[in-house]
Amino acid sequence: MKKVFALTLALVMALCLCACGGGEAETDPNAGLYTCTGVEALGITMAPEEIFEGDAATIDLKSGGTCTFTLEGTSETCDWTLDGDAFTVEVEGETFTGTLSDGVLVLDVVGMNMTFEKGE
Repeated sequence: MKKVFALTLALVMALCLCACGGGEAETDPNAGLYTCTGVEALGITMAPEEIFEGDAATIDLKSGGTCTFTLEGTSETCDWTLDGDAFTVEVEGETFTGTLSDGVLVLDVVGMNMTFEKGE
């Protein structure tokens, strides 16, 4: 009888531990791939392909505050934060700021306002 009770108790404890973890991590609603759709500098708005060579400029935001910033085929891992709609990203020791709202990210990168839109 003691062995059956001990086995039952062990199974209950194992099930409780399984219920506490293992589920998918919470996903940040802002996470996803953002593609550059426009660049504004000195009052002139241009398409990204008019300025950058190669692949499109993208920012892939991941839950947990990390991201991948890709420009002209070169990718860098970076960190991002969002406070209200104030967006900050740190790439290779450089800090860039902008806004993120309703799937549109506007980022000031070295005097250029780059607009990124979240893909579906």
